[in-house]
Amino acid sequence: MRGWMGKIRKAKQGITLVEVIVAMALSAIIMAAVASLLPSILRIYDSANQIAERNTLLNNVANRMVGDMADARQIIPGEDTLTIRTGSEQIVYTMIGNRIERQMGSEVAVDILPANYNRNMSVDFACKEIEATDGVLEKGYILTLTVTNSKNDGTLEREYAVLPLALE
Repeated sequence: MRGWMGKIRKAKQGITLVEVIVAMALSAIIMAAVASLLPSILRIYDSANQIAERNTLLNNVANRMVGDMADARQIIPGEDTLTIRTGSEQIVYTMIGNRIERQMGSEVAVDILPANYNRNMSVDFACKEIEATDGVLEKGYILTLTVTNSKNDGTLEREYAVLPLALE
């Protein structure tokens, strides 16, 4: 019985100072390793977030502009403008700084970029007419949209082929 009681008494004594110091040292090493990785993780997260934001912005602008162009009877590309005539209406897209405004008829021009979009990015567009040489396509347009952030560390560019259904 004496051996059994001795084990109980030793178990009630708790942990030693050496064990506490070793545990604290291991915890400090683990925390230092995690802390050294944190800036890299945050940089990767920020980069992925910016790419996602540029993609979302580009998709929003493309949906609006390509949708209007698809219904066009006439498309007139300009340097910083794109005029689309659909029946009795006229839609004009204008680049002003890092914004794109859309004016429909005599209405007031409105910024087509989402209100919550990061103003540290600029959005540009260009439109050019293409004609087919194979006789299949009569006339179409290439709309090029570009999103660049102010740090110039990332540019996203996409081209959209637009074949208006009602061209005259």
